[in-house]
Amino acid sequence: KKFDIRCYSVISCTKPFVVLFNDGYCRISLNDFNLEDFNTKEGKITHMTNNSVQKKHPEYKARKEETIIDMTTLKEYLIENSKISSAEEFDLKVTAKIKEIMRIMFLQVKDKLDKTFGCFELLGWDFLLDEDLNPQLIEININPALFTDTSTQKKIIPKLIDDTVDITLKLHARNHSSAKQEDVDQVVSDLQGKYGLELLYQEGKDS
Repeated sequence: KKFDIRCYSVISCTKPFVVLFNDGYCRISLNDFNLEDFNTKEGKITHMTNNSVQKKHPEYKARKEETIIDMTTLKEYLIENSKISSAEEFDLKVTAKIKEIMRIMFLQVKDKLDKTFGCFELLGWDFLLDEDLNPQLIEININPALFTDTSTQKKIIPKLIDDTVDITLKLHARNHSSAKQEDVDQVVSDLQGKYGLELLYQEGKDS
């Protein structure tokens, strides 16, 4: 079946830049993969894993849990099917490369962004994996869907939103024009366990 990975970055602050990462989840088509229906109406469901497209499948209500799995489940599936030997191998081959691509893309555009203190941005990133598990960037969404139609989405998305808002409020103290260094340090420290986000880029630090 066609599948891809939806992960997230959060530009939590622009003064200084603090950019975070969430590994998201895996999106799966309900149709078996084939190339014969590529240009048909049915083929849109086969080849586009977006939740809004999969909802048009006649069996979506009964099978919607099949369309979204968490990253742990994806890793377990790949191990069971001898594509990787461990979760650590997946993190090295896939997750680390995804984060590197996201970091490089951000660095290419950061000097063109409006550095407005008090603002943040949540971005949805979509990646395909080739047969060697190399991630290929499909697109970046500035208004990612935040549906919670499945149990996996209910587990991931509300926490992602809560963490994003909590971190943003901590970094944007009232009556300041930039984030206080002690607030940045505290947020980065809390990423180790309190939040479901990782540091992707921190201005002034080696990256």
